[in-house]
Amino acid sequence: MNRGCVSFVSLAYDQSHGKRGRLMPHGGGDCEKVLAQFAAAGVNVDQLAKELQDNGAKAFVKSWQDMLGVIAAKGAALQQAA
Repeated sequence: MNRGCVSFVSLAYDQSHGKRGRLMPHGGGDCEKVLAQFAAAGVNVDQLAKELQDNGAKAFVKSWQDMLGVIAAKGAALQQAA
């Protein structure tokens, strides 16, 4: 089980509600209890962690590529202005 998934769940929740919650305590706090509640509700916690990590990685790559595009465009504009 990936204990890091709780922080990803928190981030996804915070993003969808437009506000930042409190930070997770060092050591994960009650993460084992929360993950057990998810599992008891029928959530495949391992699959959830994988999906959230995959989605996070894809979002990072997209943002990185977007940033590189902006840098390239600004560099081209500076070269034309010179």
